[in-house]
Amino acid sequence: MGEGHLRRLGPSACWEPRKNAPVRASYLQLFRSGGYPSCRPDSPTWKTTPLDRSPCMHPFQANHDHRRGVLQAMLLVTMVSALVFAGLNFPDGMILVAWIQVAVAAFAAGLLVVVRRTQSLQIWSVCFVLVLLTATVVLLSRPEVSEFAFVWLLVIPLVTHLLLGSRLGLVLALSYMGLGAAIYLYRFGGNAELIRVEVLSNAVIAALTTLGLSHFYERHRIGQSHASARCLPAGTGASAAQWNRAVAAHTGPGPLQADQRRAWS
Repeated sequence: MGEGHLRRLGPSACWEPRKNAPVRASYLQLFRSGGYPSCRPDSPTWKTTPLDRSPCMHPFQANHDHRRGVLQAMLLVTMVSALVFAGLNFPDGMILVAWIQVAVAAFAAGLLVVVRRTQSLQIWSVCFVLVLLTATVVLLSRPEVSEFAFVWLLVIPLVTHLLLGSRLGLVLALSYMGLGAAIYLYRFGGNAELIRVEVLSNAVIAALTTLGLSHFYERHRIGQSHASARCLPAGTGASAAQWNRAVAAHTGPGPLQADQRRAWS
């Protein structure tokens, strides 16, 4: 059976069986295309995504893998950049700052090995974010660090939201950005040139823009995952039995059927 049995459901790239098309044909199309179901088979609004060529995967598992990849990328960037800055600070006599950066790089390198196989990804993500942001505000409080280093406060919302989600990410972003702003005012409050309205307004607007866009993106992405997960076939009950019968009817016994069942467990 071809895609003529499927009807497009708007711009979301989802599909559902046409009114007079047999439901079994949609299951066959599903497995031929390599897509995954995005609604219960026993629901009148059952949909599939035949254009999705990715392996059959639960949306929460996809989100977990996404977070793991983001964390690994951030650990690698943190390790390299911390070592580069440490190499620049040692010759300048900023010994304590350089050693803090070396410690952060060593922590990131060790964590890079751990996160490849750990099942406690959220815990390690929280640990990494707390260590990174705490080290950042400690470095910003040092008198030898210039005012230009405070630009790193704008990166905080991106890091927290990508790794920790919209809720915890927002809380930590507001906390550490507020702490960084307080350190800035404490260190440079007596310098009229650095606390002009033009300077502070640009910094505040840039910070709020980064924070707002990061929060909106993460809420939208997680909302999409939750919407897909609510429509997946249940692990038990009539819908799962119907799912398994459809799999057996069109694929027969074999590795594909077993793999598909494991994907929903």
